[in-house]
Amino acid sequence: AGLDVDTLDPLVNTTMDIRPGLPVLLDWLERAQDSSVRQMIVASGIGDIARFSSPKKLAGYTGLCPIVRQSGSRDDRGPLAKNGPKYLRWALIEAATHAARHPAYTERYERTKQRLGRQRGSKVARVDIARELATAIWHMLTKRAPFRPGRPHVAPLVA
Repeated sequence: AGLDVDTLDPLVNTTMDIRPGLPVLLDWLERAQDSSVRQMIVASGIGDIARFSSPKKLAGYTGLCPIVRQSGSRDDRGPLAKNGPKYLRWALIEAATHAARHPAYTERYERTKQRLGRQRGSKVARVDIARELATAIWHMLTKRAPFRPGRPHVAPLVA
């Protein structure tokens, strides 16, 4: 007995009733031409947004933050922590690949990519955008507001 769309529709509707703000997130992901599979992975991977007191906590939960080892004046940063649901991390990085073309994220993506070079620049830049998307998702779900990206960053002119 396989699952089909008719079986999943009531489940999706029930999930949307239980989690306030979820329709806003799914609408945003749909407008971003994100697949329905990634939409549900992000929604189910985050769960109840009330568990996260800040966007930083959500970003840490996704495993998209580097490991930090500090002691005294020593500060070492390593690879991604990779804690949390691996499919949530995958879905956010996939979404970041598409978001890098959006005017709100293009300049930051390109700047990070150029700064780190050809070999690892694009990968690190995608992870950076994925963290930004996690922050945007936190704000959307807690405020129940649609996605409104800020204007692209413009460097101030120095006279």
